[in-house]
Formats: sequence, structure tokens, C-alpha cells
Amino acid sequence: MLGGSSEGALTSDSCETANRSPSSATILCERGTEPEVLDEISSTPGAIGKVDLPSANEAKVAERPLTVPRLGERYPDVSGISAGYPFWTIEYLYPKGEPEDGALLASFIDFLRSGTARAEPADDGYPPCVGKDGQTYLLRNCLKLTCTCRDCSVMVLVWPWSWRSMSRSWRRSSGRSCRTWMSG
Repeated sequence: MLGGSSEGALTSDSCETANRSPSSATILCERGTEPEVLDEISSTPGAIGKVDLPSANEAKVAERPLTVPRLGERYPDVSGISAGYPFWTIEYLYPKGEPEDGALLASFIDFLRSGTARAEPADDGYPPCVGKDGQTYLLRNCLKLTCTCRDCSVMVLVWPWSWRSMSRSWRRSSGRSCRTWMSG
């Protein structure tokens, strides 16, 4: 959301016509994965889509027709974020109760609380929020975990980390997959 306004309701299931809202002048649709979003925006002239920065950079390297916009003369990379790049989001994880020891969800949450979760995503283009001096820097992909009540944990991720990156990093370090949990 930029400028305080919402993007509005979905108007299309197909991304081709406004079949949900035939009178709409704008086609607004969703896709389930970042590759699907990239397929839509690179094959539809004038399309606008939202994906994480490493995915957009990979698409540009593959010479797909897309533009990663600068906002206020700032590019959405580490230096741009530090300089005040104005577009970021927060993602939350609210487990349904406390997961059982050894459960897939418990393992994933333990991973998210680890130093590995803060370090490995840098290999995928997501720089950590903790500098070499051990200080935490806000708006640099900070991972914060806090318990908000006895029965739930909250995870906050600041853009541009993504679930895709975190689950890939977790699989690499644990040898387990969270796809079942992520889609469930």
C-alpha cells in the first residue's frame, strides 16, 4: 500500500478479463506462486505485479521483460532500504496453539529462531538484519520472534524476505520440507 490507499478487491480469476466484476476498468488478480506472477507480468504488456526482490532479479537476469521500479530515486536493495526505500511489508505467523515437540511446525519455528535463519537467507539475496557488530538494523529483513500469549507465537518478517526463501533455507539446514505445512 502506497499513499495510504488499498489496492481493492480482486476483479478476475483468469487475469485476462474482469470476470468477477465486469464493470471494472482494472483487472486485479492473484497467482499462487512467484513464478506464476512473473509469468503473468512478463507476458502481459502494462501489467504490474508484486514479488520478492531476488525473484525479480532472477527474472531480469533471465532477460524476462520486467522493470523493478525505483521509488524516490531509491532502488529496493540493502542500500535503498537503509536510505529509506518506502515500500515494505510485515508478515506474521500465528500457529494454532503450541506445536508438539518434534512436529514439523515446531521444527520450522525453532529454525526461524536460530542464527541460521538470520544468516543463510543472505545466500539467496536476502541480507540479514544483524550486522557484523551484532547490532540489529530495522528495515533490513529483520526477523523478530516474540510470544504474545501462552498459546501462540508470532513471527514478524520485514520485506523483502519471503516464505519461499525461509522454507528453502530451512530445508537446506534441516533436511526437512515445510511444503506440507506451508500449504496446509
